[in-house]
Amino acid sequence: MVRLILRRIAGWAAMIVVATNATYFLAVAFLDPRSNYRDTRPVPSEIHIDQALAPYNLDPRVPVLERWWHWLSDIVLHFDWGRPPPVDRSTRRSGTGSSPAPNWSYWPPSCRWSSGWAWAW
Repeated sequence: MVRLILRRIAGWAAMIVVATNATYFLAVAFLDPRSNYRDTRPVPSEIHIDQALAPYNLDPRVPVLERWWHWLSDIVLHFDWGRPPPVDRSTRRSGTGSSPAPNWSYWPPSCRWSSGWAWAW
């Protein structure tokens, strides 16, 4: 029985590792972090964009495998999954801390908590 549980845990751990790494490589292939800086006014130069992306391990001049190794070693050795992107004051103000709590009385009864379970339908 213990062997079965250990095999299941190892299988789930392997699936999580594969899925996380696949997500990293898909994000590298299809997302463009430079576009966040190109939309600002005034548009910063390419050198400034590269300097802004370097602390986040997003510099396009660094090979993908080197960035991946740096990301993976930070996770394994320091449990550091990365940093969030910089936030300006207007985005910070519109976050969850400034919004009021939801008024549950306006929600339909089928969406409220019932007996400890959330019934959506």
